[in-house]
Amino acid sequence: MRILQVANFVSPQSGGIRTALAAWARRYQALGHEVTALVPEAGDDPAQWWPEHPDARTTPGMAVGAGYRLITAQAEVMRLVDRWRPDVIELSDRTTLRWLPAWAASRGIACVMVAHEHVQDVLTTRGFSRAVSCAVADLANMGAGRRATTVVTPSRYAALEPARVGVHARVVPLGVDIEAFHPRLRVHPGRAGGGAPGAPGTPGGGPLRLVHVGRLSREKRPWLSIETLRALLQREVDAELVVLGSGPLAGDLERRAAGLPVEFLGHRPRAQVAETLANADVALAPAPAETFGLGALEAMACGTPVVCSDTGALPEVVGIGGSQRDADPRQFAAAARALAADPVARERARRRAVAQGWHASACAMLATHAEAIARLAPPRRVSWRTRVTDARLAREGVGE
Repeated sequence: MRILQVANFVSPQSGGIRTALAAWARRYQALGHEVTALVPEAGDDPAQWWPEHPDARTTPGMAVGAGYRLITAQAEVMRLVDRWRPDVIELSDRTTLRWLPAWAASRGIACVMVAHEHVQDVLTTRGFSRAVSCAVADLANMGAGRRATTVVTPSRYAALEPARVGVHARVVPLGVDIEAFHPRLRVHPGRAGGGAPGAPGTPGGGPLRLVHVGRLSREKRPWLSIETLRALLQREVDAELVVLGSGPLAGDLERRAAGLPVEFLGHRPRAQVAETLANADVALAPAPAETFGLGALEAMACGTPVVCSDTGALPEVVGIGGSQRDADPRQFAAAARALAADPVARERARRRAVAQGWHASACAMLATHAEAIARLAPPRRVSWRTRVTDARLAREGVGE
């Protein structure tokens, strides 16, 4: 197959979508398929800021704040698609590119739309009323169902939103690189999970090391990680927090954390992220509306258990690899202490992640693409002679 990935919201600082596209692309290529990605320009050559992708191209876009850009050059996209002639377009967008599926179909090109976000939850966390958020989400999902050959979501939770307006979405969970994110990166393998005394945060056990990884934006609720640390310190638990990621709330969070043992590392290369996750005792994932949660899965692959919100797709992803709690700092703090003292929490987290590798995710996407291509293809015309022969062979039982 020739696969063209087209996406908005991919930039040098972006996370989940960028990671997924590159991971799928490398495995598509390894399995013998051709793949190219088309994303908004970000100033530099994509080979410099997105080396993980085997063939990334850019096209003019419009800045929308917080480091993101949207593709707006519709004519340029049409020209590139006509020139490349893919078998299928893997579209990760429902904004400025919503015209693409219908136009591609007119060219005989299938389009698989990947709905990475839960529209209603994103709008609600940004202050819109539930009624407005629901109405906008329903319109977006009805449009996706009408235009795309197939709709894909990364979790069962995410699939519930299009299902509300009668759009069936195929669930293809994302994955994790279980070799790049591995417990062997932990400097002191025997430190955590030994139970009291000596468990992290207890006398003789050293500080309870927490890590938060993700974009520092409102919909990710990163302040809950800082308040979790504060709750632990108020209970005289020796604890510290490392924050990985950048975003519009960075300055506010640094002011909120003044005087607390918090280290803000900003956006870091994948290798450093993996090392930091592996050397934490517990990872915090407070986002209320994740449709998957790659950061949580990467932490578990490193053997680090996760405390996550009990809403969205995170409980579905984390499972036995951690603990799900209400969005309350005291509950997060209690869960973090329990996981740090659990002698088998790290083994459970790793076991949960190993079952969710990228190879299976890519194979499921390839199967989806193949089905979309077959669905869009016109029915094969069969001559009357062939139909008569097939009927005669069926009556005679030939081939049974």
